Amino acid sequence: MTTPGPDKIVARVEWLSGDYEKSLETIKSAIANTDPSKDLLQRADAYLLAARAEISLGRQAESEMNLLAAKSSLLGMETSRQNALAWRELGDIYSGLGFLEDAIDAYRQALQEAGVAASPLAFSDLKIAEKGVNRPQR
Repeated sequence: MTTPGPDKIVARVEWLSGDYEKSLETIKSAIANTDPSKDLLQRADAYLLAARAEISLGRQAESEMNLLAAKSSLLGMETSRQNALAWRELGDIYSGLGFLEDAIDAYRQALQEAGVAASPLAFSDLKIAEKGVNRPQR
């Protein structure tokens, strides 16, 4: 199991403490110190935290760029149960932003990574909710 580096731990504590700007600064440093070809899960997790910090600062466009970077890192990895949590977090963030189709895709990927077969009906409530909610424009 990959353990988070000290910068990521500090950034998470800063974010949880409400110091979003400092958290973002720390997480950007953590991202810069990872190897884009090797530390894919660490990078994905860092991008997810950066997205949460941007959302907390009211910067949705910037958060979406971080979400895309996280997704890109996750898609570059081999399937493993370890990745399921990151995919689930990606789904949670997308859901919170109202991007239900993206959330459903991330949740499906989380289930696949965890080795759980998704029933065709597993996301029926979300699909129904999506029909009743206007999808935010990107």
